[in-house]
Amino acid sequence: MKTLKTLGVLLVLLSVVVLWHTPANAQYKELGFTIGLTGGGTIGQTEASDQPVRAYGRIDFGFPILNRLQGSLGAGSARIAGSIGTVDEYTTDMIPIDFRFRLAVIATKKVIFYGYGGIGWLHYSVDTVFAGNHRDPSLGLGGWTAFIPYGAGFQFRADEHWSFRLDAGSNYTFTDALDPVYETDAKNKDSYATFGIGASYSIGSGNKDSDGDGLKDKLEKQIGTDPNKPDTDGDRLNDGEEYSHYKTDALKADTDNDGLRDGDEVLVNKTNPLKTDSDDDGLKDGDELLTYKTDPLKADTDGDGIKDGEEVLTSKTNPTNADADGDGLKDGEEVNSYKTSPLKADTDGGTVSDGVEVARGTNPLDPKDDVPKVEVPKKEVLKVGEAIVLEGIVFKTASSEILPASKEILMKAFKTLEENPEIEVEIQGHTDNVGKHDYNMNLSQARADAVKQWLVTAGISARRITTKGFAFDQPMTTNDTPEGRQQNRRIEFKRVK
Repeated sequence: MKTLKTLGVLLVLLSVVVLWHTPANAQYKELGFTIGLTGGGTIGQTEASDQPVRAYGRIDFGFPILNRLQGSLGAGSARIAGSIGTVDEYTTDMIPIDFRFRLAVIATKKVIFYGYGGIGWLHYSVDTVFAGNHRDPSLGLGGWTAFIPYGAGFQFRADEHWSFRLDAGSNYTFTDALDPVYETDAKNKDSYATFGIGASYSIGSGNKDSDGDGLKDKLEKQIGTDPNKPDTDGDRLNDGEEYSHYKTDALKADTDNDGLRDGDEVLVNKTNPLKTDSDDDGLKDGDELLTYKTDPLKADTDGDGIKDGEEVLTSKTNPTNADADGDGLKDGEEVNSYKTSPLKADTDGGTVSDGVEVARGTNPLDPKDDVPKVEVPKKEVLKVGEAIVLEGIVFKTASSEILPASKEILMKAFKTLEENPEIEVEIQGHTDNVGKHDYNMNLSQARADAVKQWLVTAGISARRITTKGFAFDQPMTTNDTPEGRQQNRRIEFKRVK
């Protein structure tokens, strides 16, 4: 008896240790309420010798307490028998009623290894007692006693509802009256061992949501998702959200095949996981984000009047740059309005960019009007040493950048030099007296150089032009008034040959 008690304690301790370190896959909460029936055999563990196996049966009702812990209320029928010495025999019928705890020590998807223990109330009846059996008459032939059942077993899940069990254990009673032999040592109580195989049926387990994804296990099995994995396809959306809310395929990480996972589309990019091209620009959402760096929610990322897909696939322009050739016209204006090339700054090759031609009213598709004919009166052809102010050349404030309003006067200067190839000139830059002298010297020189560069780009030989900056050393008038300072900020054109 001491050995059985020791084994029971060790089993409980082992169960707790293993439970603490082992994750459970199949769980009692998933099984729900169960009805079980077990049949097997009993063997008496009393003072009698030669105790044969007799029939045993039990019905029980189980219910989940924790994922790993199940309660079970059951009742059954058992019999033990044996011989005393060589002649006298006995049989004892028992009706055990008990409450047990089953603890899942190791659990997989299909199998649960468990230990059990509990407490119960046992009715026993010694049915046959022959003479000379040493029984104490005061014990009587039957009665009630408490008992403690404990043991171990495993449960195999055949499907959603049906499971099969195999277990064995011992039942320690608080009486020494289960057999005809009476011992004076009151510490030795009778016990009996049981072993059996059984089946149980789970009621309502299809209403369980084992992985907490918002879908019942039964439905997950119907649609093919994993009831033990909240995000079957690993796309960052749980199966319940995909099935019920977003209507995406919970078995496919990229429902619309656009190169982006459904979760990234919903949570990060805000694109439509059911639509390959959210903004209808002709490019897949994944291509826009990963390849072209365009906005998958904006059909025309750069706002140039052409959809991103047309830029990439047809016009071959940059969908993130509104003016691909830098001519001052948006790609959409060039393609749709002016019929110029968005990839060529000077479509007609006439030396003047499309944007300048459009601004001044010439045809960006006709190179003949790039340099308009300007009649230059003879008096405008300078004598050597003479200088004139090129009125109308204006710059961005504190910069050498020539503003578009300067084009007309620059064209006149160009035409003069073009029609008089013998002329050489010095372009002189002047500023007002606002700011330090060194700063203004550099600025005046840079502006003179910018005018020379414009003429050279237009076709005048660079050897015919020199430049010089004078800062505010040669004012035309006073610098004390805004009007005077405006006059002093000028470009002069001086003939040197």
